[in-house]
Amino acid sequence: MAVWENMFPAATIVASEADRGAGGVAIVVPPSVEVTHHQVIAPGYAVMADLRFRGQPFRVLSWYLPPGRRNEIMLLISQAMPNQGPPLFAGGDLNYHVPSPAADEHDRAQQVRGFLAQRSSMCVEFSGPTHRPTEHHQQCTRQLDAFAVPASAIWKWDVTPCWTDGQSDHAAIVASLHRRRTSDSGGMSPHRIKDLPSVALNDLRSRFCLLERLFDIPPTSTQGPSTTSYNRPGDPGAPPLDTIEINGDETSRVSHVNTLDPERAPSLVHTQQGTEDDQPPPYLLDYCNTVAPQWRP
Repeated sequence: MAVWENMFPAATIVASEADRGAGGVAIVVPPSVEVTHHQVIAPGYAVMADLRFRGQPFRVLSWYLPPGRRNEIMLLISQAMPNQGPPLFAGGDLNYHVPSPAADEHDRAQQVRGFLAQRSSMCVEFSGPTHRPTEHHQQCTRQLDAFAVPASAIWKWDVTPCWTDGQSDHAAIVASLHRRRTSDSGGMSPHRIKDLPSVALNDLRSRFCLLERLFDIPPTSTQGPSTTSYNRPGDPGAPPLDTIEINGDETSRVSHVNTLDPERAPSLVHTQQGTEDDQPPPYLLDYCNTVAPQWRP
């Protein structure tokens, strides 16, 4: 810790030294940023600081999830950091392949994602590994480190791995704000989506898939509704297409009247015969005489 303080004498150092030769986490706060609160959550593995810059509060978490103690450290962090709070930025070594966790890493990946999602933060996606094999750890190159930002502002951030010359088997991950959209760029529209390159469309699809996995949203069909036949409305004064009640009661009823094609008009069916005194209205008699002469009251 003294090394960090000597390297950045004007900065505020929030740190916890390595525990038994492993870990070690720190937050280096520049002099223009005010530290309102800080806490060592798990010695050697997690420190947190509440900061304020130009009147805007935010929270920073530096964490390391060691093999064999991941669940213990995650529990301590969850208990020390309530869901409600200022915007959360988090960076550190998570010890699983962040872009695509292996089969035995799914549980811990879901635990980390859930922790961040409950606090409205997400890991910024980037390409390339952050860990290289060494003499003692002969594993393939993997992306074990991550940087999380508030989900509402994730589109503003870029993350790039930066390797040092043999000083560490992990790369530093440099997060920076990329150029913001100009005021005349306008909102997203179907025309703009159509003009997006395939890389951008694939990125949008992957983000939607990630949200579906995070919130257990079941897959849905993208096919449109099935088509149905269209029946043209009848002429003024024509009987209803579904049913016709005679004399305002149910003494006689006809159903399934089809006015699209006169040849199909015999689908007008008499289903219940009334008394001799019951006479249909004149417009129905005219209809039956001209279109369906086989029906008589």
